[in-house]
Amino acid sequence: MSLTILHVRDIPESGLDLEPEVSAAWLRDVLAGTELEPAADPAGKLRLRLDKSGDDVVLNIRGSVRVRGTCVRCLEQLEMDVPCTTALFLEPATKARASKANEEYELTADELDKDVYRDDKIDLGHWVREQILVEAPAHPAHEDCKPPHTPDSEVARRDPRLAVLEKFKTKK
Repeated sequence: MSLTILHVRDIPESGLDLEPEVSAAWLRDVLAGTELEPAADPAGKLRLRLDKSGDDVVLNIRGSVRVRGTCVRCLEQLEMDVPCTTALFLEPATKARASKANEEYELTADELDKDVYRDDKIDLGHWVREQILVEAPAHPAHEDCKPPHTPDSEVARRDPRLAVLEKFKTKK
């Protein structure tokens, strides 16, 4: 199963479980414009669960993808797992439009996990893509790295230009 478009009519009343692999090529397209790239192929495996009640669908996404980037502190390569875990309530766009047409209002907490699908189709790739981009770190860093501006850090020892920061070091 790939991350494709699924017709709501194809979801059985008992629900549907899918376990698609995330290919490196697909993830590379998702990460375009970021400084991250896939770390493996396949880049991850997900568990998707779709349950429907009438025209409404609940989509649960669980899993992660493995990405590679540059640590913003030490500038070394690092690999990390980006979690893809969310639950969404999807309703037909026509139903959502009918109840909220031309109204200006503030979203409630319950509405933050709601969205719509159109023409009996749910684009699974869209929702997974969105979750990856929300969870991907903007500034990836190793957990144990000291910031480069710390004079006694490895970066300061390797880069003499940072030695001038030594005079700002606080005394204990």
